[in-house]
Amino acid sequence: MLQVLEAIITGASLLLAFLIFTNPKGVNKKANFWLGFFILSVGAQSLDALLVTHRVYDQYPVIIGLLDGFLFLIPPTFYLATLWYVHPQRKSKRLDFLHFSFFIFFLFFRFPSIILEAPASKLANLHATQAVSLSYQISLGIFLAYFLTYCSLSFLLIQRHQRNIAQIDASSGKNDLQWLKNFIIWVCLLVLMWIVGLFIQWSWVSYLITVTFLIALFLLAHYALHQGEVYNFNPLEKKQIQELLENNTDENQAKSHLLSPERLQDHMVQLKQLMETEKPHLDNELNLLKLSEKMQSSIHVVSYVINVGFGENFAQFVNRYRVEEAKKLLKTPDTEHLSMLGIAYDAGFNSKTAFNTSFKKLTGLSPSDYKNQRPE
Repeated sequence: MLQVLEAIITGASLLLAFLIFTNPKGVNKKANFWLGFFILSVGAQSLDALLVTHRVYDQYPVIIGLLDGFLFLIPPTFYLATLWYVHPQRKSKRLDFLHFSFFIFFLFFRFPSIILEAPASKLANLHATQAVSLSYQISLGIFLAYFLTYCSLSFLLIQRHQRNIAQIDASSGKNDLQWLKNFIIWVCLLVLMWIVGLFIQWSWVSYLITVTFLIALFLLAHYALHQGEVYNFNPLEKKQIQELLENNTDENQAKSHLLSPERLQDHMVQLKQLMETEKPHLDNELNLLKLSEKMQSSIHVVSYVINVGFGENFAQFVNRYRVEEAKKLLKTPDTEHLSMLGIAYDAGFNSKTAFNTSFKKLTGLSPSDYKNQRPE
């Protein structure tokens, strides 16, 4: 059964890598390029395990070790994919090749010896009991540290991205890359299970890890193929947003004093009046740029007013108004025919998940519970 699952992972990895390389939507090109290489590298390692299991290496020992280099491509390719998802305008840098230091070391120092090593010697090493070898355990420890370091760096990149996206987009669920973050968590848990399995030797652990990783791989490819442009703005708008995000930390804003206390108060009154009269929050595609246009002000000023004046980020500010709108709709007899999804859309949310999350966060109740407890 495990052999069948390994074969499925190998075939699925090659197919999914091809689909991501083709990039049907034509977006996130650099991110998808590196993500495709990540999945391809995973497929190469799965193929290597498959060749061992089916004793193909016993018949053709000359090819033993040729796929080993792909192991060192897995961590950096995933990190670079994440990097370009969160920074799509980033240009390649010469120092980026340093991420492939382990792979380059393998290519120049280990790969030639693999090519020159006698097939019989390769086969003997393959069947050696590496688990009790001190050098094998040290190599495994180094690779795990290497792998988990890149997982941590990728996780931190997404954490920062999610804070940034909440500053400019109230419907951040479609661009917050939570699916990529979830994949990192899944993989780290699987690695932990695998390490435990080395000591406990439970047979079912291997099956669970393989099945779970296969599901995670399909979900990763699914979300990657459906992910739109993270920052879907024109070049000038992207430049403005980049400048805003680079300086939009709490410390920087507190020190900037972009507006005097009097002007800040005036802008707060103006923005509050705009939200109550024109209700821009009902637009489920509302972002900081659109709101700034309605305010006839720059995104820097509006962001400052929301962050410093109201003490919220853009998403919190807008969704607070949306939740208040939803509360009114839930209390109105005329909307009895609407489903919760209908209420969510009418209040300005673009998904039921975002609606439920924001509503419960602000009221302590789910929309259904709030509706059921209201007085008749």
